Formats: sequence, C-alpha cells, structure tokens
Amino acid sequence: MNNLTVSEVKFFRESRGVVTHGFHIERPVKGVLISGDQFVVSGWVVGKASHAIEVNVCLSEEVVGIALVSIDRPDVERAYPVEGARSSGFRIDVPVISLQVASEINVIARLEDGTKVPLANICFEKQAESGIAIEKGSQEVNNISDQEDKLGELRPQVALDYESKKADSISEQEGIYTRFVNRLKSKFSK
Repeated sequence: MNNLTVSEVKFFRESRGVVTHGFHIERPVKGVLISGDQFVVSGWVVGKASHAIEVNVCLSEEVVGIALVSIDRPDVERAYPVEGARSSGFRIDVPVISLQVASEINVIARLEDGTKVPLANICFEKQAESGIAIEKGSQEVNNISDQEDKLGELRPQVALDYESKKADSISEQEGIYTRFVNRLKSKFSK
C-alpha cells in the first residue's frame, strides 16, 4: 500500500511585500501523512494594492481545488492592521486521488485586479508501507502501558486554543462551500 507524506512546503517569499503584505500556508506541514479521500490546504493571504479573493490548488496548471479568501482571521488583522486582513483566511479540500500521479502541487492566490500570486509549492513523497512496520506497530498497540504513555504525550499536541477551534469550525463551513464550487466547476467545464 502506498502512502503520501508531505516532504516539503516551499514558500514563494518574493511574493511577500511586493503584491501581498503577507501570507502563510498553515496546513499541511512537512511530515504529515496524507490519508483519506481529501486533505486540507489552509492558511491566509493579505493582498497589498488589491484584495485576495480566492486561492487555487493546481496540479500541472489544472485547478484541483479552489476556495474564497473569506475566513475570519482576527489574529492576522492584529499582525497586519490593513483593510481586508480580518477576512484573509482560506481552506481548500483537495481530493487525494488527484495526487496519485503528482509529486508537487502549487498554491496560487488570485487578487481582485486579476493578478495571480504564487504562494507555495507543496511536495509529496510516496512511501511503501512494509509488513515489518505493521507488525512492529501491532506489538506496540498490544502493550497497554505503552498506549497510556503515548496518549499522555499526545494530549498537549491535541489541545487547541479558542481561536483555532473557532477558525476550524468556520473552515469546515468554507470546506463545504469549496466542495460545492468544485463540483459545479467540474460539471460546467465538461
């Protein structure tokens, strides 16, 4: 069975300060294992002369995910007290099937004036899961004290502050909208 892991997130730093005040890709991060039917690309972007209106995830110049830049981000507004910073967040649900032939996707923002701004390239590695790793994992799971130790280590990582929970809730609503827009786009592009 093949698994995909995020091997690198390469930011286009030259896009900062020129056409944007700033931007960041918060998910995914390096080392994350991609599983399930979809994975999330999320973050924020604040345009400089023109507002950011949408973010596209592209694979070989084909758009595989799109989201409006509209998620409430008071933390970004505090860092960049400019017009449009408060609603600078985005979340895109990308179908994993689109990555089966890819090793890299591009994240590109589109501004109101039509300017396309490259934000980042997200690189993937395919990793084969070996039977040895599965067997070793099974042995660890059988040991209850190991499980308790692992849960104790994970608890601090799982804890989220209030704003992150609020942003995720809003992000999920945006994700539903994104999937709807993507279905419409694919239906009308045929």
